[in-house]
Amino acid sequence: MEEDKKTELNSEIWKKHHEKEAKGLKKIFIFIFLVIVLTYIVKIA
Repeated sequence: MEEDKKTELNSEIWKKHHEKEAKGLKKIFIFIFLVIVLTYIVKIA
């Protein structure tokens, strides 16, 4: 019974950590995309 609770708690912690990591990666990709777009615009102008 106690093992089940520990496993459940660990999986919840893992899910939360994974969600935070995914949000961080998404922000990084958006930032890189914006930098590339801005660089492209500056080269054309």
